[in-house]
Amino acid sequence: MYINAIADFNSISYLFFLNFLCAVIPLLLSFYLFRTTSKQNTIIWTSVFVVFIISLPGAVNMITYWGYFIAEFSDIENKYFVYYIMLPFYIVVTFFSYEMYTISLLLFSRYLRRRFSIKNKFLIEILISFICAIIIFIYCSQTFFDWNLFLMPGDTVKGIIYPLTFLQSICIVFELFAVITALYFIIKILNLIIWKKIEHRMMDGEGS
Repeated sequence: MYINAIADFNSISYLFFLNFLCAVIPLLLSFYLFRTTSKQNTIIWTSVFVVFIISLPGAVNMITYWGYFIAEFSDIENKYFVYYIMLPFYIVVTFFSYEMYTISLLLFSRYLRRRFSIKNKFLIEILISFICAIIIFIYCSQTFFDWNLFLMPGDTVKGIIYPLTFLQSICIVFELFAVITALYFIIKILNLIIWKKIEHRMMDGEGS
């Protein structure tokens, strides 16, 4: 019983940890893209920005593993192992992945406001969350990361787009979008509250 539970824990933990590493990539790229004030090469900046957008869904993709986690471990008799080891681990990893996703988007929003004077950041954040939902759905429903992407790009693109024409697929995308957006704004509000408290304490310290 313990051996089977640990084996399942290791298999799913690998997926969670892999997506956790994917969440680190856009965070590191955001510090390069949105926090440097020096002049940068446009081609390099654009290339890095494309990688930033593509890697963002990896930060929130682990929400798709929770369904597998619930289905896989609901029948395990050893509830202590599930509730006190597995569940806390997955919650912590998911939270920090979303935290990195949120910080990345917050830095992007500040960059847009500072560089282009874009005040309506809400639509940008909504659009990015929607793009993430589409990419996650495609990733979960199609295995297109193989040589067919290069050997038969036309057929591969059709295979990616075709599932999005069904009503059920569109509903799944919007469900993913709702979850991603809701969690993002919850963590965003918490981050802004913490940042403001830190700024106030720093200002109070400088004033004294």
